[in-house]
Formats: sequence, structure tokens, C-alpha cells
Amino acid sequence: MDDFDRFMSRQYVLRLAERKGRKLTSPWDFDCWAERATEEHHIGRRKFSDDVITVPRAMHLELTRRQMEEHLPEGPDPDNPLERQGRLLLGLCDLHAALSDGYRLIAERMLEAAGAASVI
Repeated sequence: MDDFDRFMSRQYVLRLAERKGRKLTSPWDFDCWAERATEEHHIGRRKFSDDVITVPRAMHLELTRRQMEEHLPEGPDPDNPLERQGRLLLGLCDLHAALSDGYRLIAERMLEAAGAASVI
């Protein structure tokens, strides 16, 4: 999957949410992170890694979707150390993407608030 395919896949998630009556600013559904619902996420997929992290439920849905739809197809041997480590690194990339998008959202809201305060 190339960058364009990834972009289209993520846009599809946003449009699907919009059809269900929700307006998401990102596929991570940041507005739901304050809810107490959390889930355990296998960073490199359960089949390849026992490493887990507790994440908001809304984030877990997108992380899992990315693993299933955007990561490379599975190799023939799930015990292959290269495949296991590669899957873990892809999962970490997804976590970094979530954090990066979150930082951008926070920064944009802070700058909007600063702009509104300077007008008053």
C-alpha cells in the first residue's frame, strides 16, 4: 500500500463516520478519548507479539483497522523474528501517527484560542 492508498483508506473512515452522523476531524476520534473506556492493543498484532498497550477504545479501533487493512500481508511464518520485529515497528509507527495528529489538534486549538483572546 502506497501513501495515496493510505490517504484514501483514512478518508474512507472519515466519510463512513460522517454517514453515520458523526463529524470526525481525524480517524482517531479524539473527542471520545476522555471517555473511560480503554482496551488492550497488541502493538505488533496478537499473532506476532505479546507486547500490549492500554489505549482509548476509539484509538484501538483505528489502530486495529490500520493493522488489518494497511500493513503488509502476512508472511508464511509468524515465528520469523524479522516478521515479528517488523510488525512491532509498524505498530509503533501507527502509535506515533496518533500522537502526532493529537499534538497537531491541540496546537491548532491553542492557536485558535490565542487568536480569539487577542481580538477581545
